[in-house]
Amino acid sequence: MSVATPEKFLEDDLQSSHLRSQGCLYQYTETKKLQDGSTALYPRVIGERDPNNLKHWRWGYNWEEKVHGIWKGRSIGSIPCSAVPLILQMQRSGSTRDDIIAFIKKAKAKKLSSGKPIIPANAPIAVVLLAGGGSVEAGMVQAGILPVVAVEHDPTKPQLSQAIAQNHHRNFSEYGCKVIQQTVQEVALSGFVGFPTNLDYLHASPVCANFSVAHTAKAGIALETTDGGCAFPKAGGGLKLGNAFSFRDATANGNPNGIRFA
Repeated sequence: MSVATPEKFLEDDLQSSHLRSQGCLYQYTETKKLQDGSTALYPRVIGERDPNNLKHWRWGYNWEEKVHGIWKGRSIGSIPCSAVPLILQMQRSGSTRDDIIAFIKKAKAKKLSSGKPIIPANAPIAVVLLAGGGSVEAGMVQAGILPVVAVEHDPTKPQLSQAIAQNHHRNFSEYGCKVIQQTVQEVALSGFVGFPTNLDYLHASPVCANFSVAHTAKAGIALETTDGGCAFPKAGGGLKLGNAFSFRDATANGNPNGIRFA
């Protein structure tokens, strides 16, 4: 639930038709009811709300036009704050109301089009092992690749790993991506049950510090092993690994599975 609370509107007693129809850029806050029953003002701000900070406000454009001899109020809300300086400049330079409205609609359309990517139905599909929070998947969907399965589980930090998996679910479940909270070794032992039989990409990014020559991992014991690395190709026809020397050594001698290293 949300209620817009404008801070400034056109004055009702304006006499000039030109001034009444020109329009006014205004700032407002939005009151939303939270799940716990409390309310909050948006945009959320830490500390005092700054009247001169564009990002501290919602923005709208208000004007009046004459319809059959009667003045009617019109308004456009949720204007991207990045467009506000240009709108102010257009007002100062004497741009017409129609030009300003056209610019606002274009700015709003551009903001909407910059949302989450839309994946086509015939997009290539991918499986991500050792997924983490989904940074690889974010790049995949931008490139038009559909992640369908993500494996994320760290037994040394189960609560943190579960939170990461939940975050992954919130970001990519709308694309149909299923998060499996097991180790790579566990899904390998199960025969990769639930994995697609024909996939286009298989990506695995082991924690580099656990396998580097420098042995830079300090927190906990690395549970990713070369056994798990050798099991990866069973899930598909290609594998991309990060900079993990142990996995490279384990699969360097005549590996027939088409493993590719970054």
